[in-house]
Amino acid sequence: MCKMIQCSEVFCFQAVASKNFFNSGLDVRWFWVGTGKLAIGLITGGTNSQKQKNRVKYQHVFIFQTRTTFPDMHFSLVDRIVSLEPNKQITVVKSLSLAEEYLQDHFPKFPVMPGVLMLEALTQASAWLIRVSEDFAHSIVVLKEAKNVKYARFVQPGQTLTLTAVITKQEGNLTTLKTEGSVDGQTNLKAQLVLCAYNTADNKPELRSTDEKVIAELRQKFRILYQYQ
Repeated sequence: MCKMIQCSEVFCFQAVASKNFFNSGLDVRWFWVGTGKLAIGLITGGTNSQKQKNRVKYQHVFIFQTRTTFPDMHFSLVDRIVSLEPNKQITVVKSLSLAEEYLQDHFPKFPVMPGVLMLEALTQASAWLIRVSEDFAHSIVVLKEAKNVKYARFVQPGQTLTLTAVITKQEGNLTTLKTEGSVDGQTNLKAQLVLCAYNTADNKPELRSTDEKVIAELRQKFRILYQYQ
């Protein structure tokens, strides 16, 4: 099950950390992406005993969703879906443009796509595969866990990042995927992701109409991203 717990002003989806994680003394560096409606926390400090106590791995990634929005953000890191086999795999592309605002700060004289956004692009690609595979049964598909994340090369403006996701395991509303991002056939990053799908009406039946609206919008967006040949 994908458990949702309240942490201050956000709802957080925790992969392996306990509820006491945020009082553990570990340092978390925050990355706000898009319109600031999604935060990515990266563990950057703490003693080995603290990490072991909270069952977290150094540099483990956590995704946070503000309580007022859906994780389907107002920006997309998927430009086009190239190929898709429901219940199997998906290939998408993301072309990096110098016009993207975050490149002004990352970095001023050496613009490259932030690693957290490369990981987010893999997550978005995986989410589209899950949605289509289950015929858009859920309004929300979020990252629950990212394991074995490995970065190899930068992605620079003018380059096209090709992202692939392959389903390796399906258990209830949890889907495990093997993902990879590459440029011109050379691997830039790899990760094993676990995504969780659910509807807000699962806990609050009065939000069923909201789920239906979100799903309708997702179907429309999918028709734009995936043009059948």
